[in-house]
Amino acid sequence: MILLNDLVKGLPPTLRTRVAWGSHYVAEYVKEREKDLPVRRRMERDKLNALQVIFTVWLLERFLRDGTRAAEQAVSAFAELRTPGFQIGKAAFTEGSEEVKNGERLADGLRAVIAAPEWFALLDRAETVAKAVEAAYEELRYG
Repeated sequence: MILLNDLVKGLPPTLRTRVAWGSHYVAEYVKEREKDLPVRRRMERDKLNALQVIFTVWLLERFLRDGTRAAEQAVSAFAELRTPGFQIGKAAFTEGSEEVKNGERLADGLRAVIAAPEWFALLDRAETVAKAVEAAYEELRYG
């Protein structure tokens, strides 16, 4: 089983904050949802960890795909100004460049490693982050 702490350790500091928020959100959702249940009927720790990992990976994947879309839009905006792209440090962002597609490639790799298409499909159908957590909770808790 992947532990959330192991997942977070390997991330750059800027992403850790986003991941920590997602994990905290899930924990608070479950706590609120189960506050009136006897302790023995509450979600087991390993299931809560699984829910946090699934949701965190999904959030990270969305963040990476959003980054690709933002880079594509920025390159298009520069093209309208008759400029082929832009550069951040040594990375050149131009139409079709690896840098522009990097987030999408990383997101695809993340999905492949996690190998849980049914979970991604469930979360992708949700209209909001709150509904995504609710759907994942319901699925994990009640199947």
